[in-house]
Amino acid sequence: MEFQTEELPSLEILIREISASYFSLKESKGTLEGDPKTKKNRKPGLKEAFFDEATKRQWSLAQKTFLSSIGAEEGAREEAARRNPGWLVISTSYDEDGVHVLLREDPKYKPFSYVDKKTEMVWSKQIASGQAEYDIEKLQEENHDLWIRVSKFERVPRDFEDIDPEDLAKIQDYIYPGPLQIKLATPRKAKAEELE
Repeated sequence: MEFQTEELPSLEILIREISASYFSLKESKGTLEGDPKTKKNRKPGLKEAFFDEATKRQWSLAQKTFLSSIGAEEGAREEAARRNPGWLVISTSYDEDGVHVLLREDPKYKPFSYVDKKTEMVWSKQIASGQAEYDIEKLQEENHDLWIRVSKFERVPRDFEDIDPEDLAKIQDYIYPGPLQIKLATPRKAKAEELE
């Protein structure tokens, strides 16, 4: 996780607004998101503005190559994106092994923490993985017998824990990571080394 401590005026001003809103809302039992049902006690836009500012400050982005089992370029790009949430497809190349898809981290999905030296609080953008899912249509098309075993009545996919371990191993090629979620962590008191 990258920690940003130098003076960045727009982020610093934004953190002051978030901090003031957070602590006043906390006293009134509200949140930056507000009550999920009534949307009362909501301070709109601050959390999203923090995420935007954090994204702008991602200077170091990793790259990696994904070797696709799909021979067509468009299918390879889709498979790479689906199997690698939080990464952007940059380019493709071909060789005797197949289609190589070059990926770069999406700055939108990189964790970020800001140490506010004035209040000695750490504000963090966190990334959480959603629940894994599997491509039941592709499985049905490619391996009908296995599809029947891993599906319930009316062919709804079974939960992973309800699938026989041997069949679970066989459907690994059809399992994809769930979508990523961006969250604003509860602010915490900064450690001494973070304030240096």
